Amino acid sequence: MDSFTFVAYDGSINSKPATIRLNVGVPDDPPIIVNLIDDLTVNEDAPETSIDLSTVFSDIDNDNIFKTLISNDNESLVTGTLSHNQLKLSYAPDASGAATIVIRATSGGKIVDDSFVVTVRPVDDPPVIANAIIDITTDEDSADQIIDMANVFTDKDNDYSDIKINII
Repeated sequence: MDSFTFVAYDGSINSKPATIRLNVGVPDDPPIIVNLIDDLTVNEDAPETSIDLSTVFSDIDNDNIFKTLISNDNESLVTGTLSHNQLKLSYAPDASGAATIVIRATSGGKIVDDSFVVTVRPVDDPPVIANAIIDITTDEDSADQIIDMANVFTDKDNDYSDIKINII
C-alpha cells in the first residue's frame, strides 16, 4: 500500500491537498519447474527406486507446494507411491517396457505438471530346473539308458528348442 498527496495550482492559489491511496495487488504466481525429473532406465527385476522431488518445483510466492502422482500409463510395469517429497517406484517382476509418469505440483490453486519416462530393459533369465532328474542306479556292463531331458528345464525368456544342454 502506498499513497501520495497532491495539490493543484492555478497560477495564483493552491487547492486543498488531496491524498490518493494506491494498493497494488500482487497476483498469486503459479508453481514452476526448476529441475526437470530425469528419464530413468533400469534393468528388469531392479530394486525399488526413490526420486527426491523436493527440488523439482518452486513457487516465487513461497506458498506450500502439494505434489501428486496424477498419471502412470503402464501400472503393470511400474507403480509409484508419493510420500514426503519421495517418489518410490516399484517394478513388476520379469517385465520390461516403458511407462510415462506425470507429477503435478499445486500451489495457491495453480498447477504445473512434469512428466518423465521410466524404461525397464529386458534381462535374459537363465534356464531353471523344472523337473529334477531322478537318480539312476545301474549295474556295470548294463545297456545304455536314455534320459528324456524334454521336461527337465524351462526358460521364461526362450523356447525349449533354444536351450542347449551340456554334460559337465
